[in-house]
Amino acid sequence: MEITFKKAKVTVDCQSGDRVKLYTVPAAYSEDELYLAHWRYGQVEPMPACAGREAELLADLTIVQEGETQTATGYRAEGVTVNA
Repeated sequence: MEITFKKAKVTVDCQSGDRVKLYTVPAAYSEDELYLAHWRYGQVEPMPACAGREAELLADLTIVQEGETQTATGYRAEGVTVNA
């Protein structure tokens, strides 16, 4: 799956049932100013290690298998595109 925000692209290998969140974070925390959290059922959700008010949620997605096609359902902020 590829998530695009502005000119930045983040790629993550997902399976059905996985969760993915994308945040903007300060440049001091991440050079590209993005933080990707990816976890599976039963795992603890990773969170950016910066102050909560400094991280803005861009996407909160669940990966769903529909036949042979994977899709991502959930919240996407304006300007975020997802290609599963």
